[in-house]
Amino acid sequence: MIRNTITRPNNTASKRSATAIWIITAIVGIIFGVLYFLQPDTNDECWYKLSMIPYLKEPSLSAFFESVWNCCKHHYLYDNGRLANVVGTVMLLLPRWISAVILGGAVAYCMALSARLAGIWRKGVPAYVVLIFLWVFAMPWNDKMLTLIFSYNYICGAALSLLLIAITLRAKKMSIIASFALALITGLWHEGFAGPLLCAIAALAMVHRRYRSKRIAAIILGLALGITYLWLAPGTDCRVARYPSGFGSGLREPFIGWYYGVICYATLAFAILRVFVRRHRHAMSSSPLFIAMLVAMLGAWGVWRYFMGGARTAIGCTAYAIVLLMALTAGRLSGRHGQGTPSSVRRYAIAAATMTLAALMAVNLTATIIGVANVRNCSRIMTERYSQSPAEDIYIPLKMPWQSSPWTLGKVDNLGFLTKLSYTYYKAYYYDVHGPVSEPRPVPIGLKGFTPAKAKEIGTGAYKAYYYGHVIVIDAPGYACTLNSIVYHFKDKKSQYQNYLMPFRGADGKEYTYVAPYGCYKEAMLYGEPTSVELIPLQCR
Repeated sequence: MIRNTITRPNNTASKRSATAIWIITAIVGIIFGVLYFLQPDTNDECWYKLSMIPYLKEPSLSAFFESVWNCCKHHYLYDNGRLANVVGTVMLLLPRWISAVILGGAVAYCMALSARLAGIWRKGVPAYVVLIFLWVFAMPWNDKMLTLIFSYNYICGAALSLLLIAITLRAKKMSIIASFALALITGLWHEGFAGPLLCAIAALAMVHRRYRSKRIAAIILGLALGITYLWLAPGTDCRVARYPSGFGSGLREPFIGWYYGVICYATLAFAILRVFVRRHRHAMSSSPLFIAMLVAMLGAWGVWRYFMGGARTAIGCTAYAIVLLMALTAGRLSGRHGQGTPSSVRRYAIAAATMTLAALMAVNLTATIIGVANVRNCSRIMTERYSQSPAEDIYIPLKMPWQSSPWTLGKVDNLGFLTKLSYTYYKAYYYDVHGPVSEPRPVPIGLKGFTPAKAKEIGTGAYKAYYYGHVIVIDAPGYACTLNSIVYHFKDKKSQYQNYLMPFRGADGKEYTYVAPYGCYKEAMLYGEPTSVELIPLQCR
């Protein structure tokens, strides 16, 4: 009786903690599902849908399969053969709420699985809130990650890789066929996750005898076959040829995008420090979780720094780093279990910190929802008005990076449909790609009434540049709808990006171009609007 009386409160507290964790997970998953549902088609989605316009105009079963086949064949031959893109292609043709449910669930699943791997699931709400906080703030969501194609590649890729690690580490054996199938799917899904996982599981097998089994061999074989297929796909050579100077830029220039690896570097530093503590050294070096996550994190870091195809390539190393950091600090590698009940002061401090982190996440996600809703409205206005008057300027309530809410930390990308690709898609959808209809002309509403006399001149090169209505205008109509290099000066900071110049007609009747400054979110949040701008036309346009 005494034993039951003593243990019942602990069991009750554990159940309450588990219920709270499930509720938190569900809320975060629903919020991300709403974000995915509100986000309009932009960037790669327009690229994929270009080859599927016959089905979009006249849906039928035969047109569905033909469109999917044409899109997948094009990307296999000229881009890559990832399974993620095949799945993403099909999902683009289905109602968007389906993808919202899948991807919102994938985000929640990644968080829950990270907690289970780190050993903090049902161990207490504060540690789980910290883990979710890292997922919400440390991940490079600012790289158009709310678009479906990118998320099917990277969020679902992260979920598959974490699942494969969990299945590899757990004591209960999974069938060889099922293990091989999961590994093959993960290998085919995305090389950025398959490569680091292959290294991690191979290292685990070399260090621990218990992982030298047929099941682990099947997992390694499945990953290797998937990577081999992606490497041999004809589109891989085309992709490498398109970006000959982009690969390896992160290694040659270590300061490019270094901030996306902060969690990875902090985790590595913390692990090194703990190795010097004698009582932790053996536990860490012999821990399968530590070995697998450390090797996977370092392998994913190498993929990110070598490819540097965007901040999204840092998702793998960030996800593995979060798991390892939480395992070292609050989970199964911390060695803090059974230390007794914390003092009342410490409990209050933990509760205050937990509520602060939860409030920060609530503000961030609320601001993001508001921003994405505005992007959806911009897309709706452009689509409706272009179908009626394609040759006219269509003013939409766009926001430049320095106008965006700092609370979103760049999650909202209002500028995704201001590209030549999106123009081509809308033109092909409503009319004929090769017809005489002009390009669609969405223009930020702040440029209404623009004339050089009303604007602030900020040009520093051969082409005059102006700042008006929170938008940069460059007097270079000959470069409209082309990609050019733009140098932005933010007080003491200079940044150079390749941006499209978009056409519009000023109040004086003349043609001008404005620039949608991709990649400036970090500088905009730190320094505000640019002080000067220089246009450097590319040689090959």
